[in-house]
Amino acid sequence: VLHVLTYSNYTETKDLTISNYQSTTERILSLEAEDFDEYLNALATFCLQPYYDSTFSRVIDLSTPVTSEQLRYVKRQMYYYYYTRSDIGDYEIYLVNHGLVIGKTGNQQHFVDVSGDPQDFSTAIRHCRKDSRNQYLTTDADGHLCYYHTLISVSTQEVQAVVRLSLKAKSLETLKTNHNSSHENILILNRRQELLYSGNSNAPFQFSDVSKALKKQKTILCSENTRYIMTSTTSQTSGITFICLVPEQLINMEIQQLQKKVQFNASMIWLLSLLLIYPF
Repeated sequence: VLHVLTYSNYTETKDLTISNYQSTTERILSLEAEDFDEYLNALATFCLQPYYDSTFSRVIDLSTPVTSEQLRYVKRQMYYYYYTRSDIGDYEIYLVNHGLVIGKTGNQQHFVDVSGDPQDFSTAIRHCRKDSRNQYLTTDADGHLCYYHTLISVSTQEVQAVVRLSLKAKSLETLKTNHNSSHENILILNRRQELLYSGNSNAPFQFSDVSKALKKQKTILCSENTRYIMTSTTSQTSGITFICLVPEQLINMEIQQLQKKVQFNASMIWLLSLLLIYPF
């Protein structure tokens, strides 16, 4: 009877431990999502700077060709903007009216202007239009986070320019450190449920399994013969989803240690009971 009670207590303890873990993790993810929303707000403010500069905004609004003097001015201002932040890699502005891209990419030392292909920005424009904040977050060919923000004409509500920022890895270092220290893997998905970031690129699970489990609102993920406790939260502001995965075995190990102690104590009580009932 004692062993039956012990097993029952272990099961209840396991369920309670997992429930408490998920509740705590969800609160942490919610706070991290809020911090990330604030970070996106700061990027949006950065992207909107040309509209606070009357000369720059006139260039964006022009329907006639941009002069060399205007180009020099725009490049100089973008240079100043760029060095106000340390988390930005590439910085480009696509001027829709002129089919022109002005910016700095890769290891370029200077801001340059090149003819822009509208197709390179059409996807970003389409997704920004669907977003109430005119922003779109994805990844570039190198796997870096890539942030787009459209600049909209107040009078016509047409897209006049598209700002593209590639973000350095340091922008997510704190998040990665916080979760790696506890053997957790953090995933970030954009509004379209596309994977933006994985804290462990070598993690032995399939993202397709994560996506299916998320859609079904499951709390246990089974992938590659491993069970994970899955906790997630989605920002109501940006639509960004944070997911935390931890192998169920890690949680079980702690509970199993407790189980062994409980079983030992139960056995000792049983032996003492025998001695009291059948004394030598």
